[in-house]
Amino acid sequence: MNPRETRIVWFLLRFGVAFTFLFAAISAFVNPSPWLSYFPSFLRTMMSDATLLYMWGGAEIVIGVWILSGKKIFIPSIMAAGLMLGIFIFDFGSIKVIFRNVCILSTSIALAIITNPHYRFHFVHEKHEATEVHTPIKEIDS
Repeated sequence: MNPRETRIVWFLLRFGVAFTFLFAAISAFVNPSPWLSYFPSFLRTMMSDATLLYMWGGAEIVIGVWILSGKKIFIPSIMAAGLMLGIFIFDFGSIKVIFRNVCILSTSIALAIITNPHYRFHFVHEKHEATEVHTPIKEIDS
């Protein structure tokens, strides 16, 4: 894969995840009612609906913009995967939404893997294989 193709693929992976988070946040700010039903009841009893939406939407915007930036996105990719996993676990009954979240979860995990600071992957570093860049912990003989 040439460098131009690598940049396009790298951008598309980031854009797909970032767009999802940014769209959901903006949509929830514009029309909050449909989004409230996705929150588990225990969260809705802990704080007001408005506070919950603003906190969740704010987190989604931060994650989306950070991933879209392409700068040190290991952390927001892990956060994105965590949010998607949480939605998956606490809203499993809503299968019509869950099937889409599996794609977002998988892509977020893939972004976290390829941007892991302990490994160099070809999407980020234009190598043809993953190579370990830290010294592995030696096993202790007992």
